[in-house]
Amino acid sequence: MPNGRRRFLSGADLSFADLSNANLMFANLLGAVLFGANLRDADLRFANLSAADLSFADLRDANLRFADLSDARGLDQAIRADQAFWFETTCPDGSMGVGTQPCSEIF
Repeated sequence: MPNGRRRFLSGADLSFADLSNANLMFANLLGAVLFGANLRDADLRFANLSAADLSFADLRDANLRFADLSDARGLDQAIRADQAFWFETTCPDGSMGVGTQPCSEIF
């Protein structure tokens, strides 16, 4: 389980990376490419995922509480995004997720 807590990973190409169970709390993933990445059970609380590519990323049980997904791409193609933990997450369209409702882009 990688520890990326508070890491600066802006623009990183993490395509197909196994980040399952990773601690990415407060990580800066601005513009990162997470295409096909395994983010299952990853802790992404307070992470900056603005403009990140989440196409085909596995978000099952990922913790997205307070994460910023503004301008993120591919959320509609992410795998099991409806099974992530959502709470006051900033959605790709800039809206704030209310309570535990996931962003509308995944439907």
